[in-house]
Amino acid sequence: MKKNKLFTNIHHYFWDAPQFSEQDLLSVWRHRIFNIIFLSTVAFIIFPYTVAMIHSIQTGWLLGSIFYTLVYFLLIAVVLIHGISFKVRALIGVLVFYSLGVFALLTIGVASSGRHYLFSFSIIASLLLGPRAGVIAVFLNAITMIAIGWLEGAGHLRWMIEMPGVSEIWFPLTATFLCLNTIVIVALSILIHNLELGLKKEQELTKTVQKNEAMYRLLAENGVDCIWQMNSDLEFIYINPAIFHQFGFTPEEWMKGKLSEHCSSKEMKKIENEVSDAMDRLPDKITYSFESSFFHKDGHEIPCEVIGKILLYDAGDFIGFQGTTRNITERKQAQSVLEENEQRLKTILDSIQTGIVIITAETHKIIDVNPAAVEMIGASKEQIIGRVCHKYICPSEKGNCPITDLGQKIDHSERILLTAKGKKRSILKTVSQITLNGQKCLLDSFIDITEKKQLEVQLQQSQKMEVIGTLAGGIAHDFNNILFPIIGYTEMLLEDASEDSQLKKDLTQIFNGASRASDLVKQILTFSRQENYELKPLKTQLVIKEALKLIASSLPSTIKISQNINKNCGLVLADPTQIHQVIMNLCTNAFHAMEETGGELKITLKEIELTFEDLKDQSMTPGMYVCLTVMDTGIGIKQSVIDRIFDPYFTTKEEGKGTGLGLAVIHGIIKSYNGHVSVYSEPGNGTEFRVYFPMIEELSETARNKIISPIQKGNERVLLLDDKDDIVRMEKQMLERLGYHVTALTNSKDALEMFQAQPDKFDIVISDVTMPNITGDKLAGKLIKIRSDIPIILCTGFSKTISKEKAASPGIKGFLIKPIVMKDLAAKIREVLDKSYIFIGKNYE
Repeated sequence: MKKNKLFTNIHHYFWDAPQFSEQDLLSVWRHRIFNIIFLSTVAFIIFPYTVAMIHSIQTGWLLGSIFYTLVYFLLIAVVLIHGISFKVRALIGVLVFYSLGVFALLTIGVASSGRHYLFSFSIIASLLLGPRAGVIAVFLNAITMIAIGWLEGAGHLRWMIEMPGVSEIWFPLTATFLCLNTIVIVALSILIHNLELGLKKEQELTKTVQKNEAMYRLLAENGVDCIWQMNSDLEFIYINPAIFHQFGFTPEEWMKGKLSEHCSSKEMKKIENEVSDAMDRLPDKITYSFESSFFHKDGHEIPCEVIGKILLYDAGDFIGFQGTTRNITERKQAQSVLEENEQRLKTILDSIQTGIVIITAETHKIIDVNPAAVEMIGASKEQIIGRVCHKYICPSEKGNCPITDLGQKIDHSERILLTAKGKKRSILKTVSQITLNGQKCLLDSFIDITEKKQLEVQLQQSQKMEVIGTLAGGIAHDFNNILFPIIGYTEMLLEDASEDSQLKKDLTQIFNGASRASDLVKQILTFSRQENYELKPLKTQLVIKEALKLIASSLPSTIKISQNINKNCGLVLADPTQIHQVIMNLCTNAFHAMEETGGELKITLKEIELTFEDLKDQSMTPGMYVCLTVMDTGIGIKQSVIDRIFDPYFTTKEEGKGTGLGLAVIHGIIKSYNGHVSVYSEPGNGTEFRVYFPMIEELSETARNKIISPIQKGNERVLLLDDKDDIVRMEKQMLERLGYHVTALTNSKDALEMFQAQPDKFDIVISDVTMPNITGDKLAGKLIKIRSDIPIILCTGFSKTISKEKAASPGIKGFLIKPIVMKDLAAKIREVLDKSYIFIGKNYE
């Protein structure tokens, strides 16, 4: 209880803002943000403060010791002292961040965290003091950075001497810092401004809701219809004063009696049946309506229309009923007069959205048509009336009318509507017999289901693609399990083979082939939308050559392929699967252009330098590009449509040979690379596509050194699980080569029992996701419950239910995609054991 009270006091002190007016909710949140920011700062800055103090004492840097001590205690004072106004505390807090940044830059220099403090200074100023403060902070940062740059350039800073070359990078660092700082502050300013507008609108909306609530209560109390509410036992719990005007009872008198006392037993049974029917249709339908009769206070019956609604809790549990009751005496009196009134039929025909056509049964001529049918047919009412129905409806079914020719009483079927312009539309129509003014007629009603039919086709196509994707995922999983031991054993054999031996060369070829197969699996997953595209430095010539091998095997002998591919073209930042898709789409288009006449397909790849004058697109920049040219000698493209060929769904091909998406996809891919695609064509003289990929610099020396860094080893105890015997044997052998002590199992239940018995026996667990009895991710959760600090790495060839992001959620420290090379496995183990792990470009300490 004491602990809870202490927590309540702390929560009240730091979270509960002072009492502000309802119009100043933004100040409440600024107060809370202030406490969160500076309380977190006080808590987490203790480590860097301690390190800085130790360094200052060791180096005899008295100024640093004094400064950091003053700053830390000033932060504590800002957090704890609530007697000072919020703006003063906030101003002191942001100036502390500014002073930390300036002090770090002046004393330590570019290698310090000074720019980070300045960046935080501007953001916190904007959040706590408003957009203007944020802008001022950005200007102050700019002045500060320029001033420090001047001091450094003038040689007044000590760290400048210790770090030669800083002058050359200070300006771009400053420019980048100010650019990002400005972007963030502008975004925050817009966000805060819109938040203020949103709060104002919310306050206005609250007032409107309160006003509407009063208005609705006024309407209910003064409504002409009886408005009521009943509980589940059909007992009234509310009824408005209109009950007196309609039935002569006051609300209190009416609510004293049960519903059965206000109507006959026959009507009560009818009401119970209607309510029971409505309850049976839950939750698809919660409203109902019917006609009934109720007793007036003087004893006579009054016909009424009841419109009710079943009340449910959010969870779906039954509460009761509410609705309205209306006296329909006058309506009932007029109904008999209007039943055979032709005007009423015309009103109905004109108001509904369903097409209605009235046809004579004998001649099949149209004698009336409603506006909805006129709109669907696309001709005037005068042009339609008098025509035979088969001119528009079921044009190919003349002589096979289900009613007059085939003897059916009613027909409900999908048919074709031929518009006045000759366009076919799919309709769902119902035909029934009626008698109109003594003449036998057919009432033909129909709705346009063309879009529904198109959606059905799209759904079928989507389902086909989903099936293909599922199949691709399954193939990828099995293929990865096959590749994993091949790659693993080959790696170990490569380590054992002597340098320059033929065996080493042969094993290298096996390893490279298996790696290419692994890349192919990634392409399969990408195709099935189960793996994201990954941009990486790429030699496009390698992908293009592979694609051309596939293309060459599928083209007829009437089409000759010639290629001029520069094998020394530089790197581009791209996804190999997307590059493969680009070359395949372009070559497929070229094939279709030459399919009937034959011809030559020419593919060229070379480096090219573009100047400002050469640029094809404003988004491009001058520099080196890799240019892919695909040229055919086919029929060419008409100039009238050449500007539209990159539009989605635009195609000049005949039905069945293209969707109109290929070039649109290519255009999107190349634009995402900041490249350009152009086309030149003349009818009868072929077509030439040129694709420009921006080149990137070669890998730096640091990156190359990282790639060839030695494999990390260890001596920890590993619990290894995989459902495949060959994989678990290979992994065990691989890990033992690295120095680890391995316990390998193929059954997750055995692993759980072993871990429960001796949870401290292992330093790390490596498990496959797909395991019998208990899946790897669920097993990880059970192991973590037994021992919360056990590091776990999950491996998978493919899984729809687990991903790199999801794997991190239950406390798993690492995630690897099969097949795994020894170096990656070793690095991940060391990374996890050293309390640092990486997930797709993000570092978590």
